[in-house]
Amino acid sequence: MTNKKAFYGITESIVLMALMYYIFFMINPLKENFLSMNIHPLLIVVVMISLRYGNYLGLFSAIVASLFYMYAYHSVGRDMYLFIIDFSQYKFLLMFFLSSVIFGRFKDTHDFKLRNAELEHESLLEDYTDLQSGYEKLKFIKEELRKRLVGSEHSIVSLYEIASTLETLDSEEIYTEVIDLMKKYLSATAVSIYSVDRRGKYLRLKLFSGQDEVVPTSIVVQDHKNYQMAMKNLSVIRIDTEDEDSPLMMGPITRDGKVIAFVNIDQMDFRMVSDYSFNLFKVIIDWVNKALVQALEVEEIKKINMYYENTNIMTYERFAHRLKEEIERKEKFGLEYSILKYEIINKNIIQLDRLLRGKLREIDVVAYNETEKKIYILLPTTGTDNLSIVDERIKAALLAEN
Repeated sequence: MTNKKAFYGITESIVLMALMYYIFFMINPLKENFLSMNIHPLLIVVVMISLRYGNYLGLFSAIVASLFYMYAYHSVGRDMYLFIIDFSQYKFLLMFFLSSVIFGRFKDTHDFKLRNAELEHESLLEDYTDLQSGYEKLKFIKEELRKRLVGSEHSIVSLYEIASTLETLDSEEIYTEVIDLMKKYLSATAVSIYSVDRRGKYLRLKLFSGQDEVVPTSIVVQDHKNYQMAMKNLSVIRIDTEDEDSPLMMGPITRDGKVIAFVNIDQMDFRMVSDYSFNLFKVIIDWVNKALVQALEVEEIKKINMYYENTNIMTYERFAHRLKEEIERKEKFGLEYSILKYEIINKNIIQLDRLLRGKLREIDVVAYNETEKKIYILLPTTGTDNLSIVDERIKAALLAEN
């Protein structure tokens, strides 16, 4: 019982007892009739308080009623000693206390059962909510399984489409197609691809598709145990813990036992069929890995036609093809890129390669246009906000030997 409820109960008992005493005794010309009334008005108040507030306040009201009754007995001039020694005078007092116990006990039992019923109702409501949620999940999973099993022919076609999509010998095209594969077959809403530097210490954002999700453009491997684990074990990882800094799934792309890139699913529409999604993710990563390794090997063979000899500077014809891929990424994923252009005087290709080495990220592309005598620098995943910093760095490098 709260203090507030007890205060109201005590106040009501005293006020109602006083009111009954005033009406049936103080203003009653036959005051002695108050001592033998049947049913006694004070008894009615005791019953009311007991039914309203329970056993404890019912006993309090019985005490108050007894005091009022004894005071009335004394007020009509009767001897209190006779009241004490005559057991018949205890009739009304016993009625007060017996009524408070009976009706107060009834009230307490009723409140106890009501509280238990409310708790049971809340428990049943929670169980119903959980059951409803479980039913919806099972219904969804059943429908997904029906699509996978009943539509097995479509599933086989889908796997063929995935494999066919990766049948290209251009590594950049494969990276672009990976984003579409994750969105189409895994319902991924945010996908990121990071390249790994030669020392394996940094990840640089290469590609990203997603609206609400925001991923860092650069990651220090040492600060993320999940990336360290994936690079150590060369295995696909699913992160089950609620870690805001980690994707839901990460797949390392390896070559010659070394991780060269990561394909991450940062956000998905559903996670309740995660076993299926994770297994399909592993299959796609495995196929992507094989396709990329093959493409990179072919590109190394063709490197003599793509880059100027003994440099990392791309020919302008190949650069135009690479730029076309970046334009397609911007149209499909909204991924920003920037291009810097500089006129070159009195410097050959070897000098340019040496001056620019270490000044750019590994994902950046440098090309030379022999006709215009200009170099072009493509900066993927780079907006205009940070362009001035890169521009100043490149200009300083190009003017170093002037």
